Amino acid sequence: MKGQGEAKPGVDEALLRAAAEVVADVGMTGLTLERLARQAGTSRMTLHRRQVTLPAVLAGLAEQVTSALRDAFWPALTSQGTGGERLRRAVEALCAVADDHLPLLAGLYTADGGLFHAPPDAKGSVPTHADLIAPLTKLLCDGADDGSLRRVDDPQHWAALLFNTIGWGYIHLRHSQQWPAASTRRELIDLILHGLSTAPAGA
Repeated sequence: MKGQGEAKPGVDEALLRAAAEVVADVGMTGLTLERLARQAGTSRMTLHRRQVTLPAVLAGLAEQVTSALRDAFWPALTSQGTGGERLRRAVEALCAVADDHLPLLAGLYTADGGLFHAPPDAKGSVPTHADLIAPLTKLLCDGADDGSLRRVDDPQHWAALLFNTIGWGYIHLRHSQQWPAASTRRELIDLILHGLSTAPAGA
């Protein structure tokens, strides 16, 4: 994942909370060491002495969110049910993680610093990092194999489409438009997954 790596020892939980608050206020591009120090109630010199760098802070933020996603996706990957049923559980978990980190992710939505991106591909497109979409890719394939989801020509592409459409769409509706969590989650997921389902309309 872009910016990932082992965070410096000086990047602790309190500093990551402060960084998330800055991103929520001014977006990823507004995250500077000066703003971070002010939000954390310290000085830039103190951060320098602790060897705190922006890449290390970004790595810490990325790891927090991706670790939460990995934990949230795991039950859907290992539970019983069709691929379609487990895919719904996975995207519901994605929305739950979004709610848990809503201010930070809303800041990334308005000024994305590429925290969840892989390097550009041969066509110049910027893919979503494979680690984030691998669980959805597997569930799409499982659903195609058991007949609960229609088979798609490029499951990884569709997994990225799901992750970004549901994830960022949910964050925008929840944070910017203040829609309620339960109904927004249900209606957005119903809308998106309907296009992948093999079930008859109204089933």
